[in-house]
Amino acid sequence: MENLKIKFKLHALEYEVEGPQDVAREEFKNFNDNILAQLLSKVNVMLTSNIDEHKVLARESEGSRSLTLGNSDTFDHEAFPTLKDVKLRDLPKSEIDWLVVYAFYASNYGTKEFTREDLLRLYKDTDRRTDNRIRSLSSYIKAALKALYIKSTNDTNFIILQK
Repeated sequence: MENLKIKFKLHALEYEVEGPQDVAREEFKNFNDNILAQLLSKVNVMLTSNIDEHKVLARESEGSRSLTLGNSDTFDHEAFPTLKDVKLRDLPKSEIDWLVVYAFYASNYGTKEFTREDLLRLYKDTDRRTDNRIRSLSSYIKAALKALYIKSTNDTNFIILQK
């Protein structure tokens, strides 16, 4: 019987099972139903609508099939405009919209955490840093938190949410 290897990674959570296809699938189903579903229902996890980022990768190797779920190294960053293009087109209309755009780019397209310092760096990189914007940054962050655009993971880090 052909072996199946299943790997799942979501942020720091990693799960791997390997064995005969039916056993590996059953173990992963149990993990998904009993652990993952319970865990995800208790935390806010950013999910992107871009299927390429969370696609299933299957590959054949030496008589064993391998299935990897989660963030893929083949995520197409070119599907999004550069931050410079966003600035030149002046796409965001409010400062909260700008903060969410900066959060998206600071989080590597929603795939990692970001900090206030990351946002400040992007304000500077796009020549949009002003004393007034920096003074008001905390209120912009609070508004984005209230609107569920971002979520704090600790005292200094944030993640971008699906909304």
